[in-house]
Amino acid sequence: MKKLIIICKKIILYGFASLSIAVSGLILVACMKQKSPTFFPIALLGSKVEPYTYEDIGLTPENQAPDKEVTDTREPSIPLMSDTERAFIKSVMQEMDDIGIMTEEAFAESSRTGMKAMSEKLPNDVELDEIIDNTLEDKPVPERPKVSKEEVLRRESAAADRYYNSLREKFPELSKEELIQLRINITLGLVIVRMQKDYNPPDGIPNEVLDMAKDKAVKFRQVINTELVKRGVTSL
Repeated sequence: MKKLIIICKKIILYGFASLSIAVSGLILVACMKQKSPTFFPIALLGSKVEPYTYEDIGLTPENQAPDKEVTDTREPSIPLMSDTERAFIKSVMQEMDDIGIMTEEAFAESSRTGMKAMSEKLPNDVELDEIIDNTLEDKPVPERPKVSKEEVLRRESAAADRYYNSLREKFPELSKEELIQLRINITLGLVIVRMQKDYNPPDGIPNEVLDMAKDKAVKFRQVINTELVKRGVTSL
């Protein structure tokens, strides 16, 4: 469970303080052995009967091709999706199902809780001390003032940029294996972000925030691809 929470909050969702959408969902993991290069092998319960395509989670050969100016390659030399990624996603989804958080109720509640936290105005130092003191003394914590949806998007986008920049700065310290695992975690995050969007309640995390999260993850995944190809990695 600890491993799952770390993945959910730090890798999948870009270190956002409150965007904890990765611990719920309504899915069926199926066809984990790829049958067609155009399909990502996860089918959902309910309205979606076909597996996701790569495009459904934001991936295309074009937007995942390593930077030619950096790698000096004419064609992408790293797979769009690997068996290792599919197996990892299947394992995490099974773990989530085993601990009982793959229900519609948990999915909706997680999204609403995340939105509530994201829409609250950040406390200053004095207010934070008061919140901590009240919590420790088991006193009621006053509801925080709300910010606009536009402010939520701006704040979360900035948090995502800071997080990805911090990861990129660590590339020289990371081994090939660690970079591969980072890409796998990002791939898992893209699947979960898409699930969240497909099954999000009206009062949950705004689609604008989810789209932003997807777009930044796709771009960072391409940065990882470029770094892997620079290091001679051609398979995952």
